[in-house]
Amino acid sequence: GRAVAIESGAARLTAAVASASSDLALANAVVDLTAAFDELDEESLDDAQLAELEEFYSSRIVDPANEAGLGPYTSDELLPQSEAGRWLQYHYTLRPEGDPPPVDAGDGTTYSEVNAAVTPFIEEFSASQGGGDVLLLDESGTIVYSLEKRNDVGTNLVSGPYDDSALARAVTDSLPRARVGTAVLTNYTVTPTGGAALYAVSAVTSGSQVVGALAVELPVQAINAVVSSDGEWDDVGVGQGDVYVVGVDQTLQSEPRAWQDDPEGYLERLRSGTEEEQQEARLIEFFGSPVGIQVVDTEPTRAALSGEAFRGGARNDAGEATFAASESFNVSGQQWVVVSEVPSSAVLAPLGAYLGRIALVLGIVLPVVAALGLWLAGRFTRPIRPIAAAADAIAAGDRDPDVETTTRDEFGDLGRRLTAMA
Repeated sequence: GRAVAIESGAARLTAAVASASSDLALANAVVDLTAAFDELDEESLDDAQLAELEEFYSSRIVDPANEAGLGPYTSDELLPQSEAGRWLQYHYTLRPEGDPPPVDAGDGTTYSEVNAAVTPFIEEFSASQGGGDVLLLDESGTIVYSLEKRNDVGTNLVSGPYDDSALARAVTDSLPRARVGTAVLTNYTVTPTGGAALYAVSAVTSGSQVVGALAVELPVQAINAVVSSDGEWDDVGVGQGDVYVVGVDQTLQSEPRAWQDDPEGYLERLRSGTEEEQQEARLIEFFGSPVGIQVVDTEPTRAALSGEAFRGGARNDAGEATFAASESFNVSGQQWVVVSEVPSSAVLAPLGAYLGRIALVLGIVLPVVAALGLWLAGRFTRPIRPIAAAADAIAAGDRDPDVETTTRDEFGDLGRRLTAMA
């Protein structure tokens, strides 16, 4: 059921992105932004501005990424190499943490003018698709526009610092092979541009000509909502259990329930684990999510990735005993595995309670029934003993046996017959 829901959600996203990429207004925006971006190559940051941008990279991007173990990186490696890219990031990306990027940087360039005209339309489209970032790329693979203006804007996905990212592979490998008018999906992966991101990418066309590409980010929260039915775990059917998605590389593609309920406890468990888990904890803390980072190498995921549906008892990633089910499915060309699991203790608790009630009932009822049975047996069999004694006496020669003959029941009738026989 979860696999079907995820497939349906992915199909809606790719259809919406593919439809938007053929919109003439978007094609015109790509053309205008490309021309305006190219004009920025004539601009140049002065030494003070460049030093300010380098300090921003060092303190906000490079140092935290290296401390988390994602690098090693240097500012020179991650900074855009073009004058246009650096100008763009200085005026839009370099800003106080938590502040949105300006709609118009006020630098008097054509780019700022076009950006201000395009952004309201892009914001509306982003909101309709879950509120993630929206990127516009020119024909060379340069990100000429980003709604969130992160540190990938102005970089080239073919030769820039993020040329080995999942987005770059989608643009350079998958998109050229895809049919025009369709969209391809990436996996959730992490880069120094921010947290884990999945993109739907489609070629932007104007008539029969490809003028660039559109990449729409699907936030982790959006896939969480689909997987957990908006947090209604009982409706999903797992009760105290969990449902999550794993990619072909066995990294999480949705956030586990344990992380959503108690992030700090989740991190503490990893910090006290193996060296690999401690490294995962550092990255998870840096990016704020285990998606695209944590590897789930369990029997259910291995079985499903090999093409076999799993049903039965297994240990989850935390080493807890569970009853689990897993199955592989395809999302727009990406192989994913959905895992449903319920703690064994939660499943067995009702059975234990039921058996306890049965034991309690038997412990009370059996002695009572036994006592009642003995009492009834004694009461019903008491008249038999004198009849048996009378029969023995007759066999010994007694012709006047002492036997009850006055009762109007089977024992009285038998007594009368024995007396007559004697």
